[in-house]
Parts: sequence; C-alpha cells; structure tokens
Amino acid sequence: MSSQEHKENSIRFIDSGYNEKFRVNDGDKILIHTRNGTTLERECKYIDDYHTQIGSDDFHICEFAELCERNGHTVEPAGKEKIKPEKSKEKER
Repeated sequence: MSSQEHKENSIRFIDSGYNEKFRVNDGDKILIHTRNGTTLERECKYIDDYHTQIGSDDFHICEFAELCERNGHTVEPAGKEKIKPEKSKEKER
C-alpha cells in the first residue's frame, strides 16, 4: 500500500463546513501553524470516523476545525505526504 492510500482508520481533517481538507493515517502527525508564527507538531490517533485524539486532547473533527478557524490556525500533515481527499462519486455536469 502506498503512503497516499487510505488505511482503514484514516483521520479526516475538515473545515467547519465539513469540506475535507486532507486525511492522515492513525498515528501520523500534523503541523498546527498558529497565528503568532509558532508551529506545533502533534500525533493523531483514530477514535472513530468523527473523533480523533490530537496530542493528548480528544476532539470531534468539526470541533477541531472550528477551534482552528476561530484562533487563526492552519493545519497540514507533517511531512509532504498527505492522503488526498476522496473524490465525489457524482460527476459534475
């Protein structure tokens, strides 16, 4: 399996509108870029499709998205390899 493929327990990162930004696999790390220029690296653990542990804190995926947006943080996978969001099965007209 390539590193670009989804593992069974991949963790979705979304915006507050539930639009998927990226996924990481269980145990992978993310980078949180704060508005003051600090970058935090946190390990992510899969809980279920809508909950994850980031560092030592548990979040609903939308709760984490709202928290980041409210505080001006941006998030990306640590390293350059990220899992691309699944494409919609519906065709655009």
